[in-house]
Amino acid sequence: MSSALLRMLRFEPAAPAGMALLLALSAPVLAQTSGPAISPGGVVNAASYTGTVVPGSAVSVFGSFPAGSASFQFGGALRAPLFFASGTQANIQVAWELSGQTQTTLTVAVDGQTSPPQAVNLAAFAPGIFSTNMQGFGQGVILDSSYRLVDASNPATPGKTVVAIYCTGLGAVTDPPPDGSPSPASPLDSATPLALTIATPSVTFGGAPAQVLLAGLAPGLVGVYQVNAVVPANSPAGNSVAVAISIGGATSNAVTMAVKPGSDQRADALLSLMTQSEKLQLVHGVSPQPRGAVGWVPGIPRLGIPDLYLVDGSVGVGNKVGQATALPSSIASAASWDLNEAYKYGKVIGAEMRAFGVNVNLGGNVNLTGREPRDGRTFETKGEDPLLAGKITAAHIRAVQDQHVMGGIKHFAFNDQETGRTLANVLIDERGARESDLLAFEIGIKDSNVQSVMCSYNQVNGAYACENALLNGALKGDWGFQGFVMSDWGATHSTIPAAMGGLDQEMPTGIWFQYLIPAGVTQERLDNMAHRILRAMRSEERRVGKECRSR
Repeated sequence: MSSALLRMLRFEPAAPAGMALLLALSAPVLAQTSGPAISPGGVVNAASYTGTVVPGSAVSVFGSFPAGSASFQFGGALRAPLFFASGTQANIQVAWELSGQTQTTLTVAVDGQTSPPQAVNLAAFAPGIFSTNMQGFGQGVILDSSYRLVDASNPATPGKTVVAIYCTGLGAVTDPPPDGSPSPASPLDSATPLALTIATPSVTFGGAPAQVLLAGLAPGLVGVYQVNAVVPANSPAGNSVAVAISIGGATSNAVTMAVKPGSDQRADALLSLMTQSEKLQLVHGVSPQPRGAVGWVPGIPRLGIPDLYLVDGSVGVGNKVGQATALPSSIASAASWDLNEAYKYGKVIGAEMRAFGVNVNLGGNVNLTGREPRDGRTFETKGEDPLLAGKITAAHIRAVQDQHVMGGIKHFAFNDQETGRTLANVLIDERGARESDLLAFEIGIKDSNVQSVMCSYNQVNGAYACENALLNGALKGDWGFQGFVMSDWGATHSTIPAAMGGLDQEMPTGIWFQYLIPAGVTQERLDNMAHRILRAMRSEERRVGKECRSR
């Protein structure tokens, strides 16, 4: 954190413009007293400069404070810790002991002279976010994990960046320190635990709700709170994205920070420039496939959208791409129970795919073994335990994606046999499904942020997997999967049921999906299919593009 920001959070600022006006308006009143005096309405939230304050929080007091040793008291008895004082401004902490009260008075004494009491309104919550200009608006005091200000020179990445928002007025905390004492400087030290807020605040970025990871007193500071939140994936982009905190029915002042365009914004921008035929081009493969790939989706050069070259790769780069490292079976990787070794395994595959100029990995087989003896793909699976299979698969996929190759997970779902896999109908109840194969998929998808899922040949409870309710239900609904679903090769059986049921891309060609619009698929659904594919290409973690355009 910069020394200037640290000085500000320790309450060493000058009066903001708004309070300078208040001082000017109250000058006639203050002139009537020769001793210390507090301006009417001059006790305000130190961050937002609003008139309601909260016990334990930092406040700014404006008035006339002659040179000398000043002391402040609430209700004529409770001492208010003082951090900064000038002739017209003082910064203090509201005593924790005032919790539960709605009003009190504040006086200031300087060298034996005491001011008339000034009424102070109290509340359980009155959140205020600090701004760098110390005026309650504009760039907020919002830092990233490296304690750098999140501004135009250091924008946040939607869905990825965790920010610390410095604020006050969030109310009661667990284990509050004594009045005037800083919060523990080592929040992870079990001997001095962080004082967390009793109520949980909510945070929005440009109106988009964020995941709050932590809320409590800021380590090493007095009367200042810290809220850690993940910038949401759907946050608006720009250098002045509004940030606000709400808690207990009260909402803070809005400050701003910078957010770079996210995957969804980049996908929407491209989609708005595409013709109908270009959108349709993305939702199915084309034959023959170049570069030895098993699947190919031509790109759109005028928009910088790259070709997708899809290649098998559970145990090494497959198909006819070229000579590649033959790795041990995936189930051997799982048998190590070692996520670091599993990451190395995936890194080999991803690096060689990128070197060959292919960019979509069709590995990620997370189907469970052990239930069906006719499972002919045991060598590329990860065992029979859904937790182990999900974790190992996710490590493989993360490593592939770190090489700027799009990862994939398959075969969704219950593809437990190779013999008769196009004829099988898996009958399973909801609980059994959620506790076995679907659990492995859920862990693998969430832990890797994979962007493509391949649906399988078989039926599940009487409906083909590539038009099954599981696609829009468990996958895209319950788990919030934002990438796209491709079919296994020849596993598409219809146009409308498949497209409206959640399938986004037919492989290896467009037998069914070349007729999407004539068949009655809505424009909204086509746009969503194309958006999901574009989003996967432009995802911050994937960056599929220039690295794989040429061999």
